[in-house]
Amino acid sequence: MSGSIIFSAIDLTDGLYPILMKESDIPLTAVSTPSGMLWEWLVIPQGLKNAPAASNRMVSHVLRPLRAFAPNYFDDIFVHSRAEDGLSAVNAHLRDPRPVFEKMRENNLYANLKKCVFCAPEISVLGCYVSKDGARADPEKISSIRTQEPDGASSMAGSRQLPPQVYERLRGPDPANVFLVEEGRGVGLAS
Repeated sequence: MSGSIIFSAIDLTDGLYPILMKESDIPLTAVSTPSGMLWEWLVIPQGLKNAPAASNRMVSHVLRPLRAFAPNYFDDIFVHSRAEDGLSAVNAHLRDPRPVFEKMRENNLYANLKKCVFCAPEISVLGCYVSKDGARADPEKISSIRTQEPDGASSMAGSRQLPPQVYERLRGPDPANVFLVEEGRGVGLAS
């Protein structure tokens, strides 16, 4: 996404349901109801161990030809555009989502329009905001870290320093007090 100026985020609905169950595995998903009815899943149900990985693999496979400008993470697709081929970034971005929508239509993938963002200068990606200036943490997600007070003034001089006990362990031996030791089979340094 580096160098891109305009971004869109597409959130897919029902991430698992477009994936059909293997015919021989359908009976393994059978559920009996109190009324005696037997239901079998024809698509991957929520809760199977490998269902999220299968969904991610399917979306990645569908979008593989478009990954230069439309990477995905599970059910999120991030379309990004930069000025190229004589087109402005806006015109490039009006062109780039079209093949994504065509691939979605071909593979029965649907977008949750309430969670989609189109033609924005900045989008939210995995708890960070991505823009032409790079990635930055979502201020709402790190607010508790920023407002956290140190445990005690004596143990920490500032909020970004480690307690002295940690420095003691990381410091290692004092080179002024190091001397050569010959014990058993080896020669080494000790303090």
